[in-house]
Amino acid sequence: MLTLHQSNRLEPLVDRLADLLDRPVPDPLQSEWVVVQHPGMARWLSLQLASRSGIAANLEFPLPAVFVWRSFHALFDDLPEQDSYQPNRLTWRIHALLRERGQGMQAGPLADYLAEADELRCFQLAQQLAELYDRYLLYRPDWILAWEQGESVVSDDTWQAELWRRLAEKHPLHWVSLQQQFFQQNLEEGLDGLPQRVCLFGVPTLSPGYLQVVSRLAEVMDVHLFLLNPCATHWADILPPEELSRQELQSSAEALYLEVGHPLLATQGRQGRDFFAAINELDPGSDECFEPAGGSSLLASLQNQILELESPQGGAPVDNSIALHSCHSPMREVEVLYDQLLEMFETIPGLSPNEILVMSPEIGRYAPLIEAVFGEPGDRPSIPYRVSDRTLQQ
Repeated sequence: MLTLHQSNRLEPLVDRLADLLDRPVPDPLQSEWVVVQHPGMARWLSLQLASRSGIAANLEFPLPAVFVWRSFHALFDDLPEQDSYQPNRLTWRIHALLRERGQGMQAGPLADYLAEADELRCFQLAQQLAELYDRYLLYRPDWILAWEQGESVVSDDTWQAELWRRLAEKHPLHWVSLQQQFFQQNLEEGLDGLPQRVCLFGVPTLSPGYLQVVSRLAEVMDVHLFLLNPCATHWADILPPEELSRQELQSSAEALYLEVGHPLLATQGRQGRDFFAAINELDPGSDECFEPAGGSSLLASLQNQILELESPQGGAPVDNSIALHSCHSPMREVEVLYDQLLEMFETIPGLSPNEILVMSPEIGRYAPLIEAVFGEPGDRPSIPYRVSDRTLQQ
């Protein structure tokens, strides 16, 4: 059975998860699987569960890819413990093929690049290709199947198709092939290796293939989705203003039922909109625990407008709950961040460093700057910090 628990805040979701985990499964020694998107979420969640229940034990926090692979491993014989197509492993296999520089790679853009590339550039190309093939496996399975049958799907994909066929020749078991076998498998025969209950917590999105696997597993076990949803009302049909205008110009009948809702949600929430629309098509059981933001700050007003899908209105308070800082360099960004955090510690009673999350799309670029500013403050106050999401090479 598939059950959706949704809220606009993490704390109510943690309460629901703690209540669920307090209900024992028939096998008391079997570990509970809580699928999370990031190891940082696993650490935070284990601490939150321990603070609510007094203990957090016998819990496993696999990432989505690991969860799916372990499910396949329990159902299929002779499947390796780890997926050889994970990008960090696939990189080395691609690198070995690129170093051959022959046998089908003599001509074309790949051969031209390799002719001028040193070992470092060759390895960097292998990293990029591993990430690219990983996305193909998740979001373009039809391309993978076509390449393995010797077909072409887009122009100038000859060298990518040839490289993939070489990879699949040595390791034919990958996500797409296993997914096809999975939907033909009798799940009742392989449940001994799977937990009786699985929870997915705070996962922002899943690929269509992963969502299909979760839906199939829900036929034979309890699957609970604990997801953040910024809006308590139906928002699957909202569109950005420019797209709505285009629909209206076409005078389509559907345009009469479309709206912008909140423009920030319409323009920046497309991924979440599509994800929840796909989940609702599965018709899960629903448990809603939405809570309006307290206070009258600008941030709280914005959150409540999105929660109720209301259009922005004038008269909102002007304060520093939302602030934009324009800096002339990354180093200056980190220095401004340090100063802003010091001010927050002075003005917000009870605020502690473990309650603050700083996000960046390129943390590897900022990591040495963070260490320079926060690691050796000199005469300035010290702020404890931890940098995550760096690659092994970084």
